[in-house]
Amino acid sequence: MNRFYKLFIFILPALVTFLVYIPALGAGFVNWDDPKYVYENPYITELDAFFFKFAFTSFYFANWHPLTLISYAVDYALWGDRPFGYHLTNNILHSVNTGLVALLAFRLTSLSSAKHGSRTVPIAAALISAALFGLHPIHVESAAWISERKDLLCALFLFLAALSYLRYAPSGKIRWYGASLFFFALSLMSKPMAITFPFILLILDFYPLERIRVALGRILIEKLPFLALSAASAILTMLAQKGEGALTALGPILFLMRAAVALRGLAFYIFKTVFPAGLAPFYPLHKDALFDSYLLASIAVAAAIAIVSIASLKRTKAIAAAWLYYVITLLPVLGLLQAGGQAAADRYSYLPLVGPFMLAGAGAGLLLERICERRAVFYPAVAAIFFIIVALSALTVRQMGFWKDSIALWNRQIALYPDGVSNTYNLRGLAYSEAGMHLEAIADFNRVLAKSPENFFAYNNRGNAFKALGDFGQAIRDFQKAASINPGLPDSYFNLSKVYSLTGETELAFEARRKADALRRRP
Repeated sequence: MNRFYKLFIFILPALVTFLVYIPALGAGFVNWDDPKYVYENPYITELDAFFFKFAFTSFYFANWHPLTLISYAVDYALWGDRPFGYHLTNNILHSVNTGLVALLAFRLTSLSSAKHGSRTVPIAAALISAALFGLHPIHVESAAWISERKDLLCALFLFLAALSYLRYAPSGKIRWYGASLFFFALSLMSKPMAITFPFILLILDFYPLERIRVALGRILIEKLPFLALSAASAILTMLAQKGEGALTALGPILFLMRAAVALRGLAFYIFKTVFPAGLAPFYPLHKDALFDSYLLASIAVAAAIAIVSIASLKRTKAIAAAWLYYVITLLPVLGLLQAGGQAAADRYSYLPLVGPFMLAGAGAGLLLERICERRAVFYPAVAAIFFIIVALSALTVRQMGFWKDSIALWNRQIALYPDGVSNTYNLRGLAYSEAGMHLEAIADFNRVLAKSPENFFAYNNRGNAFKALGDFGQAIRDFQKAASINPGLPDSYFNLSKVYSLTGETELAFEARRKADALRRRP
């Protein structure tokens, strides 16, 4: 019967999640990272020895994530450049992850409520936790964006590693310890965000396993292989990002700003989870507005949760464990060690929100058990939970619509942050050009140039739009301007060559092509 329960607990939320995400199967690629990872990626077109060597020995897109690249190569072998197959893989992975969250919640709640002998609470907690994880709109970015495959793979193997550890801890069977270590390694090979897993294991040892009191030395020794893998992943990640220029030195002032971003982020994801409105592809970092009332409110929220966690320790460690998990898993992406333009990102919440969702699921399960004899209260409570899940599902389907193609994506971004990031108009302009809407594209490129007159990408892109409209003179002027701003950009000379050929200026076309080829050969 126990196996039946586990199978039911895994399949039901996974199946519901897959069905809710069916609209994503009709979406296309977006021009944000998808070109680099998939349809302009020359490395994934062949599953041969060269590809596997490249995947495991090279940095790609400022990361070392061989399993993510392999998953794209497998999709390419099956589907070519048709986006349906890539979305199908994402859908399956997110659905499986939802089922695994249910199993994790069932196992953890069973351990914490074992002394009560209750089976109702773990089942209810598992299903509610999984529903929140699988159907919350904040996770649409990770599931519906093909380029975030790494999130899904990382979580898949991390959940399997945690389940294996939960089998090892009570039994001491070395095969489960080895399985946990193996799955953790696979998780790191998908995305380095799994780097905090050794500390997650310590949280599990703290609650609900409660091993720290009786075997502190042993559990610390157990974590050494996991810490070694985390250290290796950290080194590889720093080397990869340094090579792409993604890491910069932080002075005292800049570090203070990043600390403010991190503190705001702790409350930001909680707020977006409780009120999932205005979910955006990109949350701009407004440096002038960092030290404001929102920062004070974030500090107050974080402090209040920490105080409640400590105050409730005598009664339950669940709140403290969930809060510690949330903070620790967020640390790699809170912004302390990077200097990017984003204040936050929905995809960063994929792993951290598992803890709060499980806490909410366990709380709901306990509530339902206590009021199950009082029908006048029980049925309205069940109806309320069902309504919340349906509402989240509806918001998730709506959020998927913003990821159906590049135009929809950037329309959403601009609707939320019209003056946030000028590159948004650049990307929407490219999407308009790809759709043959060249006048709309030119209007967007003009907006970019009005704000950033030295944006050579916008000149180059606008030149292509004018060329498509037959205005070769303006196209030439734009390509020349782009080349003058950035003489090292081969695309401008290559485009000049093409438009000169169209106007019959063969000598100029040859000279521009020669410059483009020379720049492309430059190491």
